[in-house]
Amino acid sequence: MDKIITYTAIVLGIVALVLVVMLRISWSNNDTLKAEKAAIQRKLDESEADLKVSVENHNRIISEKNRQMASERERAEAEQRDAVAHAQILKDVEYATDGTECTRSDPVRRALRGLYDFEHDQGGKALDRLPGAGQSGNAAGMPGSTSVAKP
Repeated sequence: MDKIITYTAIVLGIVALVLVVMLRISWSNNDTLKAEKAAIQRKLDESEADLKVSVENHNRIISEKNRQMASERERAEAEQRDAVAHAQILKDVEYATDGTECTRSDPVRRALRGLYDFEHDQGGKALDRLPGAGQSGNAAGMPGSTSVAKP
C-alpha cells in the first residue's frame, strides 16, 4: 500500500506540475493576446482618425464646390439678364420706325433715367466739369482778356 500512495503522490505531483506549466502557458498566451488586442485597437483608432480627417476634407471640398457653383450660377444669371436686356435694346433699335421709338423702349428709358438720376443725385458732380465753363471771357477758369480790340 505504501507503493500505491507513493505512486499516487508522484502522479499527483506530475499532474500538478503539468497544470502549473499549462497555467503558465495560458497566462503567457493571455498576455500575448492582450498585446495583440492593444495593437489592433491602436490601428483601429488611427484608421478612425484618418477616416474622420478624410470625411472633413471631403465635406470641405464639397462645400467649396457648392460655393463655386452658386457663384458661377449667379454670374451666369447676371450675364443672361444683361444679354436679354441687350437683345431687347437691339430689337427695339431694329424695329424702330423713327428715331424716337428706340428711346421709348423700357431698357433705354431706364438707362437714361439712371444716368439722369446719377447726375442729379451727385449734385451735378457726376461729370468732371471745368470751373467757369460756359462763361464768356472766363473759359476753363482762365481770366478773360481785358484788352480786346473791337472793330
